[in-house]
This record gives sequence, structure tokens and C-alpha cells, in this order.
Amino acid sequence: MSDKSGWYTFFVTLVVAVVSVYSATSTALLQNADEGGAGSFSASHAYQYLQEIARAPHSMGTAEHERVGSYIVSTCNQLGLATTVQQTVAHVSRGHHLIAGNVQNIIARLKGRHSGKAVLIAAHYDSQPNAPGAGDDGAGVAAMLETARLLRSGPPPANDVIFLFTDGEEDGLLGAHAFVAESPLLKEVGIVLNFEGRGNCGISMMFETNTGNGWVINQFARAAAHPFANSLNYEVYRSLPNNTDYSIFKAAGVPGLNNAYIFL
Repeated sequence: MSDKSGWYTFFVTLVVAVVSVYSATSTALLQNADEGGAGSFSASHAYQYLQEIARAPHSMGTAEHERVGSYIVSTCNQLGLATTVQQTVAHVSRGHHLIAGNVQNIIARLKGRHSGKAVLIAAHYDSQPNAPGAGDDGAGVAAMLETARLLRSGPPPANDVIFLFTDGEEDGLLGAHAFVAESPLLKEVGIVLNFEGRGNCGISMMFETNTGNGWVINQFARAAAHPFANSLNYEVYRSLPNNTDYSIFKAAGVPGLNNAYIFL
């Protein structure tokens, strides 16, 4: 009897796992958002941005890195956003090692109707030296640009929206360190929405938030059309040997949501 019960439990667990993975990798949302007009998110517009961003590897210090940065600045200016570049030398200690680099964070701001705290949306635009960075994190950058286009096409949002395209994430979260340490905008930020990629497909999952996150989760559940989050995601993330830009904001006490897709 116990053997049958064990096999039954295994079978049910397997079915639930397969259904969960299938639902988390569905492309239905993308298919339904292919040609968004002025008032809706367009996956095809975002893909056009991504094609420019991910032409070739663009790690820090390369000509392609400069090209991608210039492209993002130019696009933000064309969208009518107040755009600046935070240029500074950032450094971080890792055990007995010191990692440093000349970072260029791109900061674009969309003014809102009120003077309250701003919403900061973040993704990093540098890539690994040997990869064009379409998934990590070109998709996040492209989605930010399309979101900016969408917000600009309608009435101003209630609060300011700051689009932070961080630099040097792959080299040690250098851009996030620089923004938190030096930017006067940090004190104006009420919440951070960070978007990452680990893989090349699947829906964006919310896998990390801050302590005392009741109001953040409530707002996430209300605002997201198809919210996807569970506590297992964070436990898996904790076992990985790397962090994300949101780690720096979380350590600084800024509320937020960390999001990524993880499937291959």
C-alpha cells in the first residue's frame, strides 16, 4: 500500500511540475501584443529596439558598448524624456579583490502629475564579453524603451517615472553601486522595479522583494494583469552564486520587486 501511495504522489508531483513549467513558458501574451498601437505595449516595437541593442557583444570598455549607450540616449531623447548620463568610477570589494570601472548609467525621467515619490524602473545595458546580451539584459532594456514610448503616448502618470539603464552589472553591479552611492535621485525613489534575464524564454517572474513588503505585494497583485510569483523562486535564486542590481537597492532599504525569466 505504501509503494502505491509513493508512486501516486510522484505522479501527481510530476504532472503539477509539467503544467507549471508549461504555463510559465507560454507565449500567448507575446502573441497578443505583437502590434500594439499608441495606447498599448507593442512586442514588435520592443523587438526593433532589441535588434539594435544586441547586434554584438557590448561589455564595458568596448566600441559596441559606446554604440549601445549612445543608441539608448538618442532613443530616450527622441521620446522626449529628460535624459542624463551619470559618469563616474565605481568600485566594489570582493573578498581580497577590488573591482572598479568607469560606469555610464543612463537616467531618463518622465514627469508625473504629482510631486510624490518616483517609480524607478531598472535594467542593465552592458553584456558579457562573449554574448550579444539579447536575453541578459537587452530584453529588459528594450521593454523599458517600449514602456517609455507607451507612457509618453498617453496622459502623464501620477508620479514621476525614472528609467535607469545601469552599466557594469556584469562586472560586479557597478552601475547600481554608483547610483545608490552618488545619485541625489535615490532619495526621491519610492519603489524599484528591476528586470533581469537568466535564460532565453518564459514569462517574467517576480522572485524577490523587500522586507515588510505587504503594500508592495498588494500593489503588484492589483497592477499586474498576469502576476506570477512564488516563494520557491527566491529560494532557488538564493542558491545561485550571483546577485542582481536590485540587491544593491534592497541593501539600501529601497522597496521593490525583482523580476526575471529563467527558462532555456
